[in-house]
Amino acid sequence: MDKNKYIHIIDTEGKRITSIVDNMLKPIGEEDLIKQAKEQYPNANQYIYGNDDMLNQFLSGKIYKEEKFVDPPPYVPSDIELKEQ
Repeated sequence: MDKNKYIHIIDTEGKRITSIVDNMLKPIGEEDLIKQAKEQYPNANQYIYGNDDMLNQFLSGKIYKEEKFVDPPPYVPSDIELKEQ
C-alpha cells in the first residue's frame, strides 16, 4: 500500500508548523503542494516533501535540523519562571 505524501512546513527551530497532505484520490504532486504551502505559510523556514514516516517522527517530538531528525534541545526556564516557582 502506498504511503501518504505531505509537505511538512517547518519553522526556524526545526519544529513542524503543520503538514499538508497530497490528495490520494487526485494527487497534485510535490511542486504544486510546495507552492500551496508557501502561499499559506510564507514565513516558514522550510517546506519538505515527505511521507507518513516523516510525519511520525514529528509527532514523536523530533525536530528537523540539518536534513535529519534529532531530539529537541532541553527546555530551559526563563528567570521569571524560576522566580515564580
